[in-house]
Amino acid sequence: MPQVKAGDLIMADRNFCTLELLTGIEKRNGAFLVRHHKGSSLIWQGQRKACGRGRTGRVYEQHVRVSDGITCRAILVQRDKPLQDGSREVILLTNVPATKASARRLAELYLQRWTIEETFRQLTEYLSCEVSTLGYPKAALFAFTLAVLAYNALACVKAALAKGHPRTKGDDWSSFYLAWEVKAAFDGLLVAVPPEQWQPFAVMTADEFAQALQGIAESADPLRYAKRKRGPKKAIQREKVSRGSHVSTAKVLARRETKRRLMANAS
Repeated sequence: MPQVKAGDLIMADRNFCTLELLTGIEKRNGAFLVRHHKGSSLIWQGQRKACGRGRTGRVYEQHVRVSDGITCRAILVQRDKPLQDGSREVILLTNVPATKASARRLAELYLQRWTIEETFRQLTEYLSCEVSTLGYPKAALFAFTLAVLAYNALACVKAALAKGHPRTKGDDWSSFYLAWEVKAAFDGLLVAVPPEQWQPFAVMTADEFAQALQGIAESADPLRYAKRKRGPKKAIQREKVSRGSHVSTAKVLARRETKRRLMANAS
């Protein structure tokens, strides 16, 4: 919290939707855009206002009082497609004035938060940013830094591929296949390609290097590094529990297996 400065905009998931956090940000003249958690009660004020359509559904706005504390804007998104729990409404709380950002703009801005989480997922799964055997904090931080550097290099390669193959989109390239290509082929490249072949890249300007990457990318097979499209996800009906209780995953799986066996025996 001490790192929050005046003018900062803090975006966070619903697990950070606490009155203490929202109040603390506001006291430091910062702004917040946080998804509402049901643990924080809302007192609705005024009339709900329609604000048009966003990328995922219709957007509305209304003023609310949070847990009998601060008053702020509530941005409601009525989704076209349900979430994993079956609900279709997402509520975002913000103290950003309407004169600075509309409800639709903030709803679209919040969607970009998932790109950060997707980046951390790729850093963890594809680039091994968390090495369990590194017990020293400095060693773990160094490994994470190398993973971020590798991610930036992959982003550069994706940009070159997108430039070399204009018909494809920037997000059509698979980080997994690109990272696996480097892991599988790097040792062989060190043996097959003499060191002097790499020297011209060290003295290239940024423009020359970009042109060289584009030339290499144009000869690459797009299908080799393209993402594999998956089918639509099946909506899962989750059990609703009272606040503070816990649903055992083992019990859910056991009931599902029992139901499957009963259906198999009935058939």
